[in-house]
Amino acid sequence: MEALANLLEKFGGWFYRRFWRWRELMRRKRPVEEPIAVQPSQQLTHISHFTSILQPKNFLDREDESEMLFDWLDDPEKTVGALIGIGGQGKTYLAAKFALECQQKGWEVRWLELPKTVDEFLRSVADEMQKVGDPYHSIAGDSNQPIDVRMDNAIRFLEGHSKRWFFVLDDFHKVGDDSDWERLVAKFDQSCERTKILLTARREPAFPLKLPTDAHELQDVPPLPESFAQAYLEAYGLQISPDEAEEIWEKCEGNCEAMKLFAQAARRRKLADLLRLPLPDWSQKARAWCQQLLSDLGEPERETGKRLALFDEPVEQDLLLHLGASQDGLDKLLDWRLAERLPDDLFSLHDIIRDYWRSETSHEEKRQWHIEAGRWLQEQTANWRKERPKNLDEWALSDLRVWVSFLRRSFWHFVAAKENNSALKAAEPIPKFLDRWGEWEENLRICQKAYELAKELGDEQIALWSHRLAMRHHDLGDYEEAERFYRESLEIAERLGDLAVKATTLGALGLLRKKQGRREEAKEFLRQASETFERIGYRYAEDVRKELEALDRQEPQESR
Repeated sequence: MEALANLLEKFGGWFYRRFWRWRELMRRKRPVEEPIAVQPSQQLTHISHFTSILQPKNFLDREDESEMLFDWLDDPEKTVGALIGIGGQGKTYLAAKFALECQQKGWEVRWLELPKTVDEFLRSVADEMQKVGDPYHSIAGDSNQPIDVRMDNAIRFLEGHSKRWFFVLDDFHKVGDDSDWERLVAKFDQSCERTKILLTARREPAFPLKLPTDAHELQDVPPLPESFAQAYLEAYGLQISPDEAEEIWEKCEGNCEAMKLFAQAARRRKLADLLRLPLPDWSQKARAWCQQLLSDLGEPERETGKRLALFDEPVEQDLLLHLGASQDGLDKLLDWRLAERLPDDLFSLHDIIRDYWRSETSHEEKRQWHIEAGRWLQEQTANWRKERPKNLDEWALSDLRVWVSFLRRSFWHFVAAKENNSALKAAEPIPKFLDRWGEWEENLRICQKAYELAKELGDEQIALWSHRLAMRHHDLGDYEEAERFYRESLEIAERLGDLAVKATTLGALGLLRKKQGRREEAKEFLRQASETFERIGYRYAEDVRKELEALDRQEPQESR
C-alpha cells in the first residue's frame, strides 16, 4: 500500500493517504465527523506564526494607559481587551511595552501580527502544546477538525498550564469580516479566566472597526501629552525649544507618527517653512502629509522606499538591493527613521509610509519588481537545494520550511505580476508539503489561485489544478466542491486522452464515494480506476484491486 501513497508525484502524493485515515476511523467505529483524540505521530509538527515582540523605542508617558492595562490584566471578568486609535497614535508601541512588562512578570507572551487566519493562530498554539508534550496538539492543529473542537482543546491547554498566557493580536482591523476571528475572540472571552488577549486596531474611515460582541473595548489611545512633546521630538533627533515643540505638537495634534515624520523633515528643512505648510487633518489625510514632508528626499531614498513598499512582510536587504535599491538610500531611510531594521537583517516600513510610496509607484514598476522578486526567490530555492541532499525527505524540517517559504513568496510575487506560467511552476511542489504539515486552509488558498491562473492557460493545466483543488476540498470535508472539481479534471483528462490523470481522478472519486457511504458507486469508480491503470501498465492497478476486495468483504454500514 505504501507504493500507492506515491502515486503520481505531480498530484501531491495523495491518492491513498486519505484512505488510511478513513480506515483508522472505521476501526474505532466512530463517525467520520466525530473528532478523535489520538496520540499524535512523532512526525507531526506545526508551524508557528508567532513573532518576536516589537522593541518599543522612545517610549514616553503612557503611564495612565499602562495603569489601565494592568487593571484589565488583574480583572478575571475581562479576558479580551482592545487598544483603539487612528494610525500612528502609538497603539502597537504601547502594546509592545506592556507585553514586555508582562513577560518580565512571568507571563507566557506571544505576539501575532495580522492579517493571519484563525487556523494559523490555532496551529501556533498547537506548536506550543507539542513543545510540552500535550497529546491533544494534533486536534488543536488539525484544520479538518471542527473549529469549536480545536478552540476547546487550545483553551483547555492554556487555562491548565502552570503559567498564564498573554496574546497580542496586532492590527486586528486587517482581519476584516472574518467570522472565525469573531468566534474565537468571543469564545476566549466567555471561557477563559487566566488567559488574556489584547487587540490593537485602527479607528479610521478606511478601517471601520468591528469588535466581536463579547470583547471588552478598553479605550482609545490618546494623543501624546503636550508636556512630553519636546522630549519625544528630541528622541528622534530634533533639538528645539519648548515653544517650537508646542507648535509642532499642535500642528500634528499629538499624533506620534505625524510628529516623527515632522521631526525628520525638520532635520532636513527649515522648521519655520514646515510650520507654515497647510497640512490637513492627519487622521483623514495622512497621505497629504507624506507628500509634503517627504517631497525633499533624494532619489536614492525615494527609489529605495518605493521598492521596500512592495512588500507586506519584512524583506531581506539582498533582495532590496537586487531590485535596484541602493545601500545609500537604505541607510538614509534608517537615519530619517522612515524604515526600520528588524532582527535577522530584515527591513520594513510603517503601514502609512508603505501606503504612500505604493501610491507613488507606477503599475509597470510594481509589475517588474514583482517579477524580479519572484526570480530572486526562485534562485534562493535552487541554491538551498544545491547545499543539501538530493532527496527532500532527508532534509531537516527547518530546512524544508525555509525552502517552501521561498517558493510560496515567489508564487505570490508572480501572481501579482500576472506571470501565470512562472507562478504555476513555483506552486508545483508546494501542496505536497502544506498537506504534510496540515496547513490545509493555506493549501486551499494557493490551489484556488493556481486554478484561476490555469484557467487562462488551457486544458492541461486546468486538469492538473482542478484535481489538486478538489483534493484540498476533499481534505476539508467539502465533498460537493471536491466532486465538482474532480469531475472537471476527469472530463478534461478524457478529452485529452490523459489516462494517468483519468485513473487517478477515478480513484479519488471512489474514495470520496466511500467516505459518503455510497459503497456501490465507490466500487464502480475504483473498478474503472484499476482497469485504466492496467491499460497503461501502472503497478497501482493491483493496489486498487485489493481495495475493491476489501470493500467487497466489508459489511454494509447499516447492518452493524
